[in-house]
Amino acid sequence: MTTAHTSFKLKTPKALSLTVLFCIAGAQGAVAQPVPAGTPSPWDDTQVVAAGQVGGQRNSYGTVGVITPLPGTNSHLGNGWVARVFADEVTYQYKGSVGRKVDATGYGGSASVGYMGSDDSGWYGVYAGPAFKHVHESPLDPGSDARGNTVSARVQAEGEKNLTKDVKVNALAGTDISSNTGYWARVRPLARVSGDIYAGPEVSVMGDQDYHAYQAGVAVVGVHLTDKTQVGVNGGYRKTEHQPSSGYGGLELGSRF
Repeated sequence: MTTAHTSFKLKTPKALSLTVLFCIAGAQGAVAQPVPAGTPSPWDDTQVVAAGQVGGQRNSYGTVGVITPLPGTNSHLGNGWVARVFADEVTYQYKGSVGRKVDATGYGGSASVGYMGSDDSGWYGVYAGPAFKHVHESPLDPGSDARGNTVSARVQAEGEKNLTKDVKVNALAGTDISSNTGYWARVRPLARVSGDIYAGPEVSVMGDQDYHAYQAGVAVVGVHLTDKTQVGVNGGYRKTEHQPSSGYGGLELGSRF
């Protein structure tokens, strides 16, 4: 992030909320990349990140957040301690435990602290903090263990490795630790198209105790709208165990100030 939250097998609504994190991390990567310590950098600024994605089964989601150097640490984005605060919302439909279709809306947020490092070969970041989510269902699904309020511990790592001056690999992985612990991971090999624009395939996995989903597609990142705002897009094929396959499409945007 998502991320963000999809044509998932949904025993519980929690399944959809995990993909928000893909949008979150993807949007951050679309805006700018860390640079070696001591180098003047646009990452000295605070970043605002927004992203959204739509898929099958009437699913949609969006997220918006701020990433900023942690006050009092003499850090920069890309080199040092950072704070991340995000809010997200998701809407979706699934087959409930009593056999009826359930329309659900979830919203929540997370606050985390992490450390980022970078040099000529690439960059990395690790983050941890609490996350909160509230899910409303209509009609009520008595078999849902995601209904109502859920508090979890979120841990995430991400990074990028430059293979050549025009080829790099971006990856992320994370987990929400709660009564229904979830996981997610994504890899994007990217090649320079022109300037800061990169494109390449992406492969993602995600799930929890109730479902496992797989996603494969193409991403284009680093498209400048202004000198401080960039966008990225992605889309492709998604398959969840025991559910029909579907397509997906997403938009990632980030701006610094």
